[in-house]
Amino acid sequence: MKKNMLLIAVFLSSLNVLQAQKLDIIPQPVKIEQKEGTFIIPSSVQIFVDKKIQKSADYIEGNFFKNTGIKPIVSIGKGNKRDGISFLVDEKINLPNDGYELNVTKKGVLIKGKSTNGVLNGLQTLLQICSAKEVKKGTIPFVKIEDYPRFEWRGMMLDVSRQFFDKQTVKNYIDWLAAHKMNIFHWHLTDDNGWRAEIKSMPDLTLKGAWRGPGEVLLPSYGSGNKRYGGYYTQADMKEVVAYAAARGISIMPEIEIPGHSRAVTAAYPEIGCVTTQETKSVQGEVKNVWCVGREENYQILDSIIREVSEMFPFDYIHVAGDEVNRANWEHCPKCQALMAKEGFTDSFQLQNYFFRRVQTIVDKYHKKTNGWNEILKGGEINPNTLISAWQGINYGIESAKRGYETIMMPGQYTYFDMAQSENERGHRWAAITDTKRAYSFEPIPDSDLTPDQQKLIKGVQGALWSEYLDRPTRFVEYQSYPRISALSEIGWSKKEDKN
Repeated sequence: MKKNMLLIAVFLSSLNVLQAQKLDIIPQPVKIEQKEGTFIIPSSVQIFVDKKIQKSADYIEGNFFKNTGIKPIVSIGKGNKRDGISFLVDEKINLPNDGYELNVTKKGVLIKGKSTNGVLNGLQTLLQICSAKEVKKGTIPFVKIEDYPRFEWRGMMLDVSRQFFDKQTVKNYIDWLAAHKMNIFHWHLTDDNGWRAEIKSMPDLTLKGAWRGPGEVLLPSYGSGNKRYGGYYTQADMKEVVAYAAARGISIMPEIEIPGHSRAVTAAYPEIGCVTTQETKSVQGEVKNVWCVGREENYQILDSIIREVSEMFPFDYIHVAGDEVNRANWEHCPKCQALMAKEGFTDSFQLQNYFFRRVQTIVDKYHKKTNGWNEILKGGEINPNTLISAWQGINYGIESAKRGYETIMMPGQYTYFDMAQSENERGHRWAAITDTKRAYSFEPIPDSDLTPDQQKLIKGVQGALWSEYLDRPTRFVEYQSYPRISALSEIGWSKKEDKN
């Protein structure tokens, strides 16, 4: 009897997965029950949007119309009219954060979220069902879904320095993430090849550092050609994008790349860099691309930059990088060497740690927390509430968790979507040839290497799209992103045992 019951349970489980696939829901929901019948959407359907989520009302209305062809009547407030669709926040639901319940019956549609983001996750599922190939336009199959994410951090990074993408392109990218229930957009705003964020206290960062080409302070690079190339986002632009993302349930983490990858800074303000007679090159072949650690005035400049960034971005974290620093610059700089002697340092990693701890104090001053690449773990202790982005490999994420730091797993070998997807395509190859199958195979929690408490420090998973190769052909941003973002979304959301 027990064997028969087990077989029935396995059959029902596989049937649920099959039905979910028919509805084209990505990422795979935790629990789905589909029943016979459909709800026919009235031509004058009424949508009720909870006051707690009214900032997303226009987004809900527009996307419902886009996916169903039916223009709804939207009301703010709680309602449950027959043949209506309700979006409600219910903090008492027994689900993890960002979880939701979606119930479609002959009476209508009810989406309840644990939070505002939970409701928006339920919206994305509803939109996917409405646009599924096997679902008749204007109808919604009877279905009951209980769903919540495996990880709280489900992110994607876009590099806008090597290639500059206009505001609308950035918004489009955010829409793609929202459609996959991802909740973090990591905006890589500065690097060697262009500073893209307006800083009013340092106007030359964008007046000079946002442009490259003939007569500019930055040389042409990455396909920009023999012409003036570049651009930047005003503070009004960035605030607009932040509000746009928030209406879709996405937080934006800005990245200000320091102390390396800073050629755009030192080209605009040469005094910020080290004064050396030796010209050393970074991994990417850049010269003079490092902040001088021994120049005290630099920390005042960083204070003003971080203050302005913190005012534009309400998210808890600011990413201050720390990767691939050309420390050889400091070894030839009199000011840096004097600081090393004063502090009793014996190697330049300690100098890097000193810089980072100074920056971290500034970030804390503006009531933010610090995120940095895994190299910041070298050279000494850092603030225990630092978030580590482990990009160089899984082992770096393991080291971070073992040392007690919350960690985002984003190893380049699986989650860097600037990697070529096959041997015959454009893209980087230093980490791997990363097709969708390889990306989907990634498991963020290496359970054999970490204790249960250490596993809890793996806060989530993130992908990255660096833009060196994105200058051509047309729509290469989309090509490099999809369907690998779809795979990433399921890694971050779906239960490990449900991946298929």
